[in-house]
Amino acid sequence: MLNALAILISLWFGERLAKDIEVLFLMTSATPLLLFVLLFALSATMAFAMSPAPMPHPPIWTIDLDTNPYTVWTTLSNDYALYSIVNNTVKAYHPNTGSVIWTTTISDVFVVIVAAVNNKWLIAETGIDIYVISAATGSIVSHTQNETYANSITPTQFDDVFFTNDNGGTLRLEQVMADGVLQRLPWNSTSFSSFAIVPETPYFYVLDDSSVTNPTLTFTNMKDWSSFVVNNVSTVSSTPIYGRVAVVLMSGEVSMIDVPKGAVVWSNTLLEPQLSEAVTIILIQTSGSVFAVSTFLAAMSPMFVMNAETGELLGNHSNSAGVWAYTPQAVTVAAGRIVLIARKTADTGTTSYVVSLDPTNGNELSSTFTPTLATQLVLPIGGGRVVVPNGQGFATFSGADATTALTYNLNSPGVTAVASFVSPVSADIFVLFDGTGFSAFANSP
Repeated sequence: MLNALAILISLWFGERLAKDIEVLFLMTSATPLLLFVLLFALSATMAFAMSPAPMPHPPIWTIDLDTNPYTVWTTLSNDYALYSIVNNTVKAYHPNTGSVIWTTTISDVFVVIVAAVNNKWLIAETGIDIYVISAATGSIVSHTQNETYANSITPTQFDDVFFTNDNGGTLRLEQVMADGVLQRLPWNSTSFSSFAIVPETPYFYVLDDSSVTNPTLTFTNMKDWSSFVVNNVSTVSSTPIYGRVAVVLMSGEVSMIDVPKGAVVWSNTLLEPQLSEAVTIILIQTSGSVFAVSTFLAAMSPMFVMNAETGELLGNHSNSAGVWAYTPQAVTVAAGRIVLIARKTADTGTTSYVVSLDPTNGNELSSTFTPTLATQLVLPIGGGRVVVPNGQGFATFSGADATTALTYNLNSPGVTAVASFVSPVSADIFVLFDGTGFSAFANSP
């Protein structure tokens, strides 16, 4: 028996290791059964240790913005380019090469830069100074001053219109006029918890939850300033599509609203007992389904899937105790699938997983462990792939198969954002923003 095992071990692990195991066998007077156990354990260990490490995925180019603790700076991107503002210098870069497209100088920055960019304009506020800059050429079309400076600037679906949230806590709409000056439009809100545009429509919505008993959701048309209100709204979909927005009411009722028509398409009251008691609800829309994932103080985390056209319940992904396997932290859609970063509901630790779901019924298609995430972020980068930050830097996964990591260790710790591009020339590139500058990578190995 010993000789036969020695030959087997020699073929499997090599002659040197076979000799070592044979000596161990003789020294311990081990039985053949014990040696088989040892062999099995050793084979598992060797298979793990000898499994090929992920291939390195070096950046195509990097840019160091030469920042230090005394530098005031920010970075941005639109569908075609990258931008940096470092102190009083604004630059645009080509995604494929990192080469500088243009450079513009603005006033010295003393405290903070607040900026936003779309495909037409770059808006930069440096204290009370407001600059409107052509995103394509870098030319300054206007420089004005305002006593109230912005805490944030957010593009809308219209190139010339931006949200600004000023230091007084007022949300405004401002438009770049024919003379290039950013001018306030006749709308503002001083009480809001969230706001967003409704794609493919001229509407935006503002959720005001200052009233605990009747939080209101107001839809406003930016063309004629007409509006309508939905009362008692608990949660709004983070992914409105085709001019429709799903909402959950305080009662737990789920409704689909056709925003241009100002009408309710359907309502589902079957989930009221569960959703009315939820602490938080994540509402996700796809072209065919509506996902509602809720969390409770009792660690319950059920997920319900409804038909986007009728509201019919397609799936209840929870066990008899009302618990779904995962508690999501971030979600996106890639390769026609729901892809989320989640923790297992029964796990009290911080282990995270990348999970892909069938958008028609919510069934789990694949999942894989990812190291502890520095930021709960999952973003599509083109080619049906997503990128997530983790403790090793970054990893990209196919949206169609989240079980296989395509790349690991992209060597960009401290990443705060990801940019991808619609230009055919740059569609295969994604760029990571970190504490020192940019790093560009191909979106496939």
